[in-house]
Amino acid sequence: MICCLFLFQGAKEESNLMLRNFYKGDELFLDMFEDEYQSMKSRPLNVEYLTMDSSLLLPPTATPMTGIDFIKRLPSGELERSRRAIRVFILLRNHSLKLRKLPETQLPLTEKQELILTGAKLDL
Repeated sequence: MICCLFLFQGAKEESNLMLRNFYKGDELFLDMFEDEYQSMKSRPLNVEYLTMDSSLLLPPTATPMTGIDFIKRLPSGELERSRRAIRVFILLRNHSLKLRKLPETQLPLTEKQELILTGAKLDL
């Protein structure tokens, strides 16, 4: 168990370093991070569904023109590489937290109740 935890920590640190290469200090990265987190929570990875997909029998491709979903193909371009790095980081982080039996306290980045809705009255 401890060996598995160390392996996950090492992989998580490596993905953290890869993710730092894509962070450019602007708000776009945080928006993309939040979007990837929300999409992963709304549609979790289903191994049974993946094994029934015939597109996985094709040679690996990176072009989105084939119609193959992003999670089933190689990333194409800098934006998709950063999305993939975000997804890998989140997956490894979630597994690391589960192995250590710790609760998730930092994600999602924005809380729904703290958002200001369109048409809401502001008390200035």
